Amino acid sequence: MINMNQACRVEIMRWIENLAHRHNPHAATTAKPTHAHVHTTAKPTHAHVRTTAKPTPVHVRTTEVYKTHVPTTRASLTLTPSTQATKITVKTTCDAVTFVTALARGTILTNAKAGMCTDGTRSRPEALIMDSCMAPVVAEWSEGVKVMGNCDRIPDYTPIATFDFGTYVEDGTDIAGIITECTPNGFKIAMQLCGHPVDVYEVTSGHPNPRQNADNYHVINW
Repeated sequence: MINMNQACRVEIMRWIENLAHRHNPHAATTAKPTHAHVHTTAKPTHAHVRTTAKPTPVHVRTTEVYKTHVPTTRASLTLTPSTQATKITVKTTCDAVTFVTALARGTILTNAKAGMCTDGTRSRPEALIMDSCMAPVVAEWSEGVKVMGNCDRIPDYTPIATFDFGTYVEDGTDIAGIITECTPNGFKIAMQLCGHPVDVYEVTSGHPNPRQNADNYHVINW
């Protein structure tokens, strides 16, 4: 059941509010806040942006280029064909493998046709020529072309020796070997001395010892 007194009071309050609204239409029944406080996040006054520090200047080291000064005058260039000295024809050359092997192993070569050494072995210098060059007995040897003045024309590994008036003397006066290389003042010769293995020696022109004087050597013929 509705309470009439309460209903009347409600109606009277509505009537008063309507009446007041007519006289002051801008008036609001509900008080509005005078200020609205909006909370915002404060912006920083300065934004510190982190940047990568610039590298310090790098001094690049360069290699200094040295300039070659071109001469003011040029030497004339003469083109000549490369020629090789014509080799002398010899009857025989020696087997390099035989004496090189003996040289490497330190072997003393002996041959029944060679002269006798004081130690009782037939290992005189001729033994190397007989074993490596298939040479006959020394009685069949003869003096050939002179080595000096023709060294570059003599084939490699040619048998050579000293001679007395065109004859090879077997008593130790003369000596024989195998030419291996020409030098400015003589040549190199592989030979075997009594009681010693094969070795390479250099003989020079004008030496006071006849066996070491390159001017005394000739190619061996037989």
